Amino acid sequence: MKPLRVILQLFWIVSIMLLGGSCVPIQKNPDAAEALSKTIVARFEGPGCPDACTYMFFDLPPDWTLYADGKLLISKLADHGWMIEETIIPHTEVCRLLGQIANDGFFKLDLAPYETEVRNVQPRGFTLLDTISVQGQQYRSIGIDTFLLSRLPAEVNNRLALTPWFTVKQRLDLLAAGRNTQTYHPDRVVIWASRNQQQNHAMAYLTEAPNEGSLSPMLAQRILDEVPFGSEGYVVLTGEMAIETSALFGNISLTHKAVQHDGEIIYLSYRALSPDEDSHVGSFGENDKIEPMNLLPSNFCQ
Repeated sequence: MKPLRVILQLFWIVSIMLLGGSCVPIQKNPDAAEALSKTIVARFEGPGCPDACTYMFFDLPPDWTLYADGKLLISKLADHGWMIEETIIPHTEVCRLLGQIANDGFFKLDLAPYETEVRNVQPRGFTLLDTISVQGQQYRSIGIDTFLLSRLPAEVNNRLALTPWFTVKQRLDLLAAGRNTQTYHPDRVVIWASRNQQQNHAMAYLTEAPNEGSLSPMLAQRILDEVPFGSEGYVVLTGEMAIETSALFGNISLTHKAVQHDGEIIYLSYRALSPDEDSHVGSFGENDKIEPMNLLPSNFCQ
């Protein structure tokens, strides 16, 4: 876990408290039901995030997401936000990984000793949860507080018998290491737009000076139609407007810009949508866990 990521996450928590902003996570895409678009392995690290980490109007993207078609998305820190990169893992390697995870004992790991130790450490204070979720022909999601483990004596850690979890974590790191990646260009993106001048005054410190004419007429009109003056809200964009918006933000999610259109200053925040995320935002969800449903077909690796 890179310390900078933790620092930025904590900064955003404080920012949300100061801004009084509404944090609405991205829901999973119910239409992405085809087998090859399924998320089969995901990893998410964050301070105190047993479900979803939500800062600055969006939930954070998972660190590492592997889909059944071999697409691998990796989130990396970049310019105070998250750059998402992608690569392709061959089908044979995907199946090998799923087999290794099962053989490592991930699905049979007994968490009772760890959960007992967690309950014994009171008050817990700061936590650093690292969650690995696997959905092949079995499903399991395991979150481990690595900050807690770092404070325990070696003999206690050995007694917790978490080796299968750490082995899988190492496998995920090795699978991604050294591969050629490219910037992920999403088909859909979501922006949070504020035309609320009181909110904008509080957000001014997050952005550079407003830039007149940085929005195309089509994109500007879409924002004006979706977000009435004096309010703020979410706008999902596809096609040319998704491409334009990604370019405006340099493809860096959870970053912010102030734009000026016809004399009005509008504040925008940006997040790319991954293939399994819905085209709208909704109530509090879990961005770091895979729903235990629609497991891979039995012949997926045959």
